[in-house]
Amino acid sequence: MNYSKRVGLVTVKQVKKSLGYDEVETVEIVPCASQNISTETKVAVFGKVVKHASKIHIQSIVNPNRIKIGEETFEIHGLSHPKNKTVFYIEASL
Repeated sequence: MNYSKRVGLVTVKQVKKSLGYDEVETVEIVPCASQNISTETKVAVFGKVVKHASKIHIQSIVNPNRIKIGEETFEIHGLSHPKNKTVFYIEASL
């Protein structure tokens, strides 16, 4: 697999302030590989056939809240950890 693309893993943490809690976002840029998804996998993950869907492979086990590609932020629809890696299913075309 060719890990030539870069994505940002967005993690949101709540920090206690004097007047309550504040959310702080941290973005970590990591190398990734992207692949298209088969129709059967689209139905299993999204519940329907979506036009643009991709699967992103990261070489470590992580659990972010969102994924940032360029300036766009995408929600994670599915997540798995095969062979000490992380695979994200997102609704976007890379």
